[in-house]
Amino acid sequence: AYFDNYVSVIDVAANVVIANIPIPNTSLINSLVVSPDNKYVYLTNSYNNSVTKIDIALNNVVAVIPVGIVPIDLAVTKDSSKIYVANLQSSTVSVIDANTNMVIKTISTGICPFKAKMHPSGQFTYVMNGESATISVIRCNDDSIISTIAVPGVFYGTPKNDLVFTKDSNLALV
Repeated sequence: AYFDNYVSVIDVAANVVIANIPIPNTSLINSLVVSPDNKYVYLTNSYNNSVTKIDIALNNVVAVIPVGIVPIDLAVTKDSSKIYVANLQSSTVSVIDANTNMVIKTISTGICPFKAKMHPSGQFTYVMNGESATISVIRCNDDSIISTIAVPGVFYGTPKNDLVFTKDSNLALV
């Protein structure tokens, strides 16, 4: 779906495309995330600075939400109530209320945030900032940055461009 204006739905049991969902006004989809309740897919539209929300049961777009400049990645809370969007060029994270489909807060981060990962507890979002070689830790209950971690070598487009958590959630690896 990189430069296509649709998202393809694949039946994995039959390994066939069962639907193509048109995505209005997009030319670059960088990230797709399914909400934990399996009701919606959220995707970044990097060239038109928005996030598209797709209803999985209906296979159609239900909202296009304006966010910061060049949204590139996103994470959804465990209860599916909020979406955190890393906006590469505006050096911010947009926080979307999933019920109203509105940005409820814009958080300034390090320079060029490019990866957003939800901690398995659902209490924190970790945001990798490519130009400042840091990770911003956002507490989800009040959408505030509680820590900024310096991580040498974190840079957009380099081998250190992802973050994972261990199964016990005690460690994050970059």
